[in-house]
Amino acid sequence: MPPKKRKSVSKANAFFSNARLSLFIKQCIIFFESDIALAFAAGLIALLSYNAYFGIQLMEFDALPKVLFHQGQSPAEIIKIFSMPDGPSLYSINYRPFSSVLWWIAFSIAGLGFSALHALNFALHALNAALVFLLARNLIRSKTGFFELLASLAFALHPVHLNTVLFVSRMPELLLAFFMLSSLLCLILFLKGSGRHFFMLSIALCFLAMLSKEPGILVPFILFFYVLSFSRARGFAQRIKASLKFSLSFFLLAPAYLALMFFALGRLGGYLLAPQRFGSQTIYSLFLFLFYPVNFLSTIFFNSFYRLFQNPVLDALFLSLFAAASFLCIWFFSRKQESSALFLMLFLLAFPTAFVCAGLFQVWYTYLPSIPFSILAALFLRKHFHSFSKSTASQVAVALVSLLLFSLILFSPLFVFYKHPLEAASMAKSVLEQSVVAAEDAPENSTLYLVNFPQHLLYPENGLRVVMLMLNETAVQSFLDFRLPEKNLKAVSLTSLMVLSPDINEKQFDLIQGGKCSFTLQNSGRASARVQLPFAWQSLSRETGISLQLERSDEIESIQISLPPEACSNAAFLLFDGRKVQFIRV
Repeated sequence: MPPKKRKSVSKANAFFSNARLSLFIKQCIIFFESDIALAFAAGLIALLSYNAYFGIQLMEFDALPKVLFHQGQSPAEIIKIFSMPDGPSLYSINYRPFSSVLWWIAFSIAGLGFSALHALNFALHALNAALVFLLARNLIRSKTGFFELLASLAFALHPVHLNTVLFVSRMPELLLAFFMLSSLLCLILFLKGSGRHFFMLSIALCFLAMLSKEPGILVPFILFFYVLSFSRARGFAQRIKASLKFSLSFFLLAPAYLALMFFALGRLGGYLLAPQRFGSQTIYSLFLFLFYPVNFLSTIFFNSFYRLFQNPVLDALFLSLFAAASFLCIWFFSRKQESSALFLMLFLLAFPTAFVCAGLFQVWYTYLPSIPFSILAALFLRKHFHSFSKSTASQVAVALVSLLLFSLILFSPLFVFYKHPLEAASMAKSVLEQSVVAAEDAPENSTLYLVNFPQHLLYPENGLRVVMLMLNETAVQSFLDFRLPEKNLKAVSLTSLMVLSPDINEKQFDLIQGGKCSFTLQNSGRASARVQLPFAWQSLSRETGISLQLERSDEIESIQISLPPEACSNAAFLLFDGRKVQFIRV
């Protein structure tokens, strides 16, 4: 053997025979047991759980308008983004400039490629899962990190997040969660003595949370709740005073954010036309989604409960009892000096309070409150785990909370394949593409009246009503402007359609002309679809003079459509009959 080769072999043998190999192995073990590795695992599992859905072209109801609203390629577009709403203001007017900047960047790089937009959502959800683990690590503090990992997995794999992670238009919710968690973790690092730069970073991240979505205005309150819960000041009044003084910098961000919003919108952001919910229904809906697996048992009790509290007296009674129970929990945790539990309870209650004040709740709003909910459940398990064998009450409580958390994971997209997003994506893309093809026959400057475009697809799955919001006229209008800009077409929706799966491909509707400008839209397949008046039909009637009258019987439903003579000259219908989009000239 040559001398050089013998020398290299002897060096290798020396490495494997001395303590360096042992040290390397120990360092690997320490890393894989570290918080960073467990946080990475939580994020990776969150990412893998949505692997089957990656790249679906889910062009849902307001994704296209928001993504296509800012198409300019020059840097000046950023100024427009910060001085305008985040999309067409047909149903809602919002100020979310930082979210719009990310959409603008994604569109500039990948065009109207929904794979890139979904990748952004998936990455944010994975990062949020990792941040939830790090937050839980600071609040639960178990020796092994098992309960913290359980909390992050319950959040990451919660089945209700399917409605948030897969919808491109729900990216602001994910972005807000990312900045909220990052701001909170930076504040915790500062309070632990890691340096003032973490405090400044926390302020900056808090402001970015506000610029991501309007509920970011709650982030200063959440940071205040953390400081209050862990304050060492004596006396409740002193704790509040000291905490408010410390949190003042965060609360001062709100006027700056509202000033920008009023400059861009001229008003507060929010829904322009939205049905108001009773407060009890809002709270009930939130906790029904948080306790998602119970939905698979039966919907009879839950629907009865929902209808029961439409009574204003019962609604007020429920809200009073909920407020009393909340204050009792806060008092109990404060008296027992359970700082982590107190903070998580205040963190969680901030959201139903805001939802009740707004009078509105949607399924994707569950994303943010599921963070303290998951950590609080895991903290409960950790606190009572060692007393499990001491009392029957403890055994029952631990068993129920364990069943809840593991059920959330069991029903997650990691273990259950939910086909409805893929069906909905296929239908939405098909309808939009067909609409463009059909509109090619329309003369320039025509008004296209959309009839029976699927706005809601309803999937009754294991007792759970999953509603996917698909298309409205803003989505169709944006796509027509993007694909046929030279025609200058205007899209107006005349109906709102709820299609029941799996009958989405069945022909259901006929458009019958009764006069020169009078039509009847007839639905004879009520078992698989329901036709309704559009959401904004009253304002539509006032602005255009169009008359819409809905008539229903046991077997059939119809909408009488009457167009004013001046609207007939350049009008056409785009009719979706359940199979294809037809172009019908008036």
